Amino acid sequence: MNKFFSVNLNLIKKQLKPTIIVHGGCGEYSDEKVNKKLIGCKIAASLGYKSLQKTGSVLDAVENTIRYLEDNPNFNCGYGSVLNDLGEVEMDASIVDGKDLSYGGVFVIKDVAHPITLARLIMEKSSYCVLTGKGALKFAKNNGVSVLKPGALVSPQAKQLLEKSTQFGATEAGTVGCCAMDIHGNLAAGTSTGGLNKKLRGRCGDTAAAGAGTYADNSVGAVSSTGHGESCVKVCLTCNILNEISKGVPPKQAASMCLKNIQRRFKQTAGVIILTKTGDIAAAVTASRMVWVAIKDGKVFYGTKTGEVLVD
Repeated sequence: MNKFFSVNLNLIKKQLKPTIIVHGGCGEYSDEKVNKKLIGCKIAASLGYKSLQKTGSVLDAVENTIRYLEDNPNFNCGYGSVLNDLGEVEMDASIVDGKDLSYGGVFVIKDVAHPITLARLIMEKSSYCVLTGKGALKFAKNNGVSVLKPGALVSPQAKQLLEKSTQFGATEAGTVGCCAMDIHGNLAAGTSTGGLNKKLRGRCGDTAAAGAGTYADNSVGAVSSTGHGESCVKVCLTCNILNEISKGVPPKQAASMCLKNIQRRFKQTAGVIILTKTGDIAAAVTASRMVWVAIKDGKVFYGTKTGEVLVD
């Protein structure tokens, strides 16, 4: 039976502090994989936090955090992406600016090392919210993004997984996401994924779907999700969680309600990280494992399994 856990770290409400929270995906992971993910998430969170302190930009913090994870083969994004049914890497990513609800997303992108950077470019350099496939690739080229040789993002781990998989969806990797807040209360969120192993070519899930996989609004909070994408899309997961929080429901309770709804209606699992406008942090999941790391006011908090909240 799937378990549910949530954490809520209510830290120093009197004055907003630079804050970042990162997740490395949820699933039934081995202890070895969890340890690798934890190391990666701690490094990524540290890079993002330093970026936030240096530039004061929540968008820089989210982008830099996820860029690191996209280069790490222990996560299902960028170079670690799983493969579709034809043995190709097809990725989705999105980023949201909570200040004005600016949104950038990319679906089914190939041969770009950092989809999160492309998503931000779409948000800032175009009049569109989302681009897909060949159109997104053309936009990338026109805006100075390096396009790799076909197959350059296919990792040995992904090839091995595809070859041994008897059903689509199996993976020990995981979608990644990040939420950040500055001292002024500005929020941003981002998510990046390689999708489902052995998926049909062209499939996309919740990651780049506004209000499903990623959302941020300075008036409420920021959320990034992981898990069964189609289910997250059906319930508009991240938007619904923020809607509950806007009604006064505590973050961990809002996450619990929405995640259990997915579990009850679709028999699927998912997980989220949340950062509210007041600086409250929550992480919740209905799978057995989800690695998350948060840094606030220089303090590092993390968890990897049911009920675990540790401090470095």
